[in-house]
Amino acid sequence: MTTILELDNIKCGGCANTLLKTLKSYSEISNPGVDHSTGIVQFEHPEEFRLTGLKRKLRNLGYPEKGSLKGLGKVAANAVSYASCAIGKMSS
Repeated sequence: MTTILELDNIKCGGCANTLLKTLKSYSEISNPGVDHSTGIVQFEHPEEFRLTGLKRKLRNLGYPEKGSLKGLGKVAANAVSYASCAIGKMSS
């Protein structure tokens, strides 16, 4: 099964690297891809794979689903994404 997620706060290759590393840490996920210019993340997984935990992990890294956070939550996620981005740049 293929899943496509549109995420907020993907700014550059560092963000993409962080997201790819996270997706690859799940043994159930294959063929992950990130397009930082559109904010699209795509990957394959078994039908029984639950997306809830992955979406929570991505949100905690500062990359929530597009439009899912408002106000201070959105501001906080944006700030966290800068740290995740920097880590992604250093580990690329």
